[in-house]
Amino acid sequence: MTYIIVKFNCNYNLCIPLVHNKYPLINTNLTMKISSVINDLFCKQFNNLEKMKDNSKINIKMDAIEFYLHISNERKIVELQREFNSYFPYLKIEFFKVAHKIGEGTPKMTVFSEGRLIADCRILKNEGDIFIHDGLLVSNFEIEFFEKYGLSVQVFRKVGKVWLETSATDNWSLKAQNKEGRELAL
Repeated sequence: MTYIIVKFNCNYNLCIPLVHNKYPLINTNLTMKISSVINDLFCKQFNNLEKMKDNSKINIKMDAIEFYLHISNERKIVELQREFNSYFPYLKIEFFKVAHKIGEGTPKMTVFSEGRLIADCRILKNEGDIFIHDGLLVSNFEIEFFEKYGLSVQVFRKVGKVWLETSATDNWSLKAQNKEGRELAL
């Protein structure tokens, strides 16, 4: 389950569970909107809150990222890419015509265009959901896509303005990869 933990400057904490069935209901923009509403409501009740140095009254922290990515024939690659990237903004996934071994890259000429349907990109026709969480290793993430749905995916991490394959760091978690991308973007 995903939670928003709101930490107020005056030592008040508020933990809000974000309940979702199979599909994610939250992304960064929504988190900021929620934080604004919570801040307004809380501050109206407790008008003696001091503002933090950055002029905001609360910090929003996602303790864990957990969501389901629905795989079906009628979905396009770009839909899966955008959904994944909404949770991990410094990572992206690419879909390839050929599978790769863990720790190895995939030739760029074998990448599927983002407008393709999932049905055209895989060898197994199973439909269902992949449970994704920030502790999941990149290698396990890629293996699960291939074994369950016949999709050859590769995770890429943003480094400045360039996307690099994570093949040398497939043993890192999605959270660690995303954090590294964020730090390299600064």
